[in-house]
Amino acid sequence: MRLYRDPDVPGRIDFDRDFYRRIAEAPDRRRLVHDHIVPIRSGYAWPVRAGSLVRIVAVEGPQVCDLNLWNLNNPRERFWAARTRQLQGAHVTTFDRLWSCLPYLRPMVTITNDTLPTEPTANGGRCHDLLGSRCDPYLYKLLDDRDYDVTCHNNLSRAIAPYHLTELDVHDVLNVFQVTGLDPVHEIYFMEPSPAK
Repeated sequence: MRLYRDPDVPGRIDFDRDFYRRIAEAPDRRRLVHDHIVPIRSGYAWPVRAGSLVRIVAVEGPQVCDLNLWNLNNPRERFWAARTRQLQGAHVTTFDRLWSCLPYLRPMVTITNDTLPTEPTANGGRCHDLLGSRCDPYLYKLLDDRDYDVTCHNNLSRAIAPYHLTELDVHDVLNVFQVTGLDPVHEIYFMEPSPAK
């Protein structure tokens, strides 16, 4: 077996972890500039400047956040879940990076802290999923001919509309707080309850 890259020899994608560790360990040096609670079964989009720190917190029990990212100045540069999965792994945690699409291929986010368990569950599931995608009305229609408007895809589409982005701009997500894995027999995607409290 050959890994896509050797996690013990990061090579050219290495970065200064001590810099990000210092950021994570200095909450007294931060200034809150934006705070928002996203109601259940809805979405929210907001601009974040380079160099900012964003905290995503589950405040009302075990929920999941479907995260999309775009370059604020060029929405063609956006988060690329597949490449991030190749470079970081199927689930992300502290000091992993979220990478942008081609032709840019740059880190868009560096995770500075993760308070949830990183060890696999009894079924092999892990948190902060890059394996799956968002739920969407087209999948519900395909699988059981059900019309369903309250999906992660629709929520993201509605949230980005004020920024002149459309449903076509929504892309594969990082499922923050979602525990997932692959069934060892059929390699079919599974989900488990989120450990977020």
